[in-house]
Amino acid sequence: MIRERDKAWLIRCTEGRVRFDEPMARHTSFRVGGPAAVFLEPRSLDELAMLLRGLYDRDIPVFVLGGGSNVLVWDRGIAGALIRLRFCEPHIGVADCADGRIRIVAGAGASLPALCRLAIRRGCKGLNRLIGIPGSVGGALAGNAGGAQGWISDVVESISLLTTSGKIVRESAGRFGWAYRGMHWPQTPQYQDDKPVCIVSAEFVLEPDDPERLRAEAIELLDRRKRSQPIGQASAGCIFKNPPTGPSAGYLIDRAGLKGLRIGGAEISRVHANFIVNVANACAADISGLIDLVRNRVMERWGVCLENEIIVLRQRPNPFHRE
Repeated sequence: MIRERDKAWLIRCTEGRVRFDEPMARHTSFRVGGPAAVFLEPRSLDELAMLLRGLYDRDIPVFVLGGGSNVLVWDRGIAGALIRLRFCEPHIGVADCADGRIRIVAGAGASLPALCRLAIRRGCKGLNRLIGIPGSVGGALAGNAGGAQGWISDVVESISLLTTSGKIVRESAGRFGWAYRGMHWPQTPQYQDDKPVCIVSAEFVLEPDDPERLRAEAIELLDRRKRSQPIGQASAGCIFKNPPTGPSAGYLIDRAGLKGLRIGGAEISRVHANFIVNVANACAADISGLIDLVRNRVMERWGVCLENEIIVLRQRPNPFHRE
């Protein structure tokens, strides 16, 4: 429950741009989700830092949202504050390095597809492999976006973080623990009392390449995605991580005979079994029910326990959670 004095503070420091009880169905690619008690879209890094300091001091839990493309928000909503970075740090800058490589600096709120397209136009090899993946740069880094063609961690050089005190700390990419569909933040004594809250920008160093060749590869990759994924339908991408060994999650779900299965308005995609699509005004409970059903059936059929790739936000997020 947000106290009235905290609401008054939020209204004052955002000049009225804060929204209370904002339906999250408007801000996620699944198009489902109950209300966030507080919904904020800061316009600048200074405003973001001010809000995070104030929320931290007031002990209001915070979830930082990227593009909303890998999240399922529960129907009851979020009791804390949700910050979306769409208007904060959306810049992308390009510079030549002394060794002939190309440096691209991108804000966390920048569109990942826009970053990939820019890299292709400038003849920068590496980010072209991520073309077609939705969401923001910050969210892509937090989830180590990528696939068989490569990962965003392959080409990132450094990441700038905002801490609870409002300080920006730049860390080399090697200081992060990169994993399949995830990233672990640096753990050092300096962060014990001043914790990193969110990514604000990243630097990528890329090798030069022929723009026409990169463009052709991107077109081929996009065409492959269109044929193999339910592009254009409301989904959150792959629901489950692929098991560390053996067949993919999609294969296991497909062979368990689950394609096309529905609960309410949610359906296991007929195009790719590791996608759930909102086909008829689904609610989060419909999608969650399908997730549980799939996990149980795959365990029964194959003896494999599938792990969620998407992030499920229930009633109250952990303080200063990141996506």
